[in-house]
Amino acid sequence: MPKIISETVFKNEYNNISSFCHLNQEPIFVTKDGQGDLAIMSIEKYEEILDTAEFYKKICDGLNDLRNGRARPYNEFREEILNV
Repeated sequence: MPKIISETVFKNEYNNISSFCHLNQEPIFVTKDGQGDLAIMSIEKYEEILDTAEFYKKICDGLNDLRNGRARPYNEFREEILNV
């Protein structure tokens, strides 16, 4: 269950919120005027999410290369690099 707090709580409890995000490695959602406004998370968690997204993008790029004929058999590639 996501943790949701108001803008006021965020302003008044910053240190506790920071500690929560670092210890639990999960975001806190901040509302403003009753509507979702921000997602707060530790830098470590943010970088982990970016790394995961980059990993999946590379997989998708590789699959697209296969579909579009931009790949070759491993044995062919291996021979080329060993004969250089």
